[in-house]
Amino acid sequence: MKKVMLLVAMLTMVLMLTAPAMAQDDKAAKQAQKAAKAEAKAAKAAQKGDKMKEMPKTGGVPINASLLGLGAGALLVGSGLLIRKVAR
Repeated sequence: MKKVMLLVAMLTMVLMLTAPAMAQDDKAAKQAQKAAKAEAKAAKAAQKGDKMKEMPKTGGVPINASLLGLGAGALLVGSGLLIRKVAR
């Protein structure tokens, strides 16, 4: 029974990490591409029309992909250790 619980817990963790990658929608991706093209055209037209100073881009803190991988690995190792301790 403990082995089954361990297997289910590990499969749940893997599913939680891979679910965002599997949940991407093709329609949403196509709409994003269309919006990017329209934005590029608008930026090109604005650049030709007048020479206004570009405003600084706003947004969150840029996150490096290696940091995300490190966090995911730490979660997997930590959850494995916790499950191992609980299973004993």
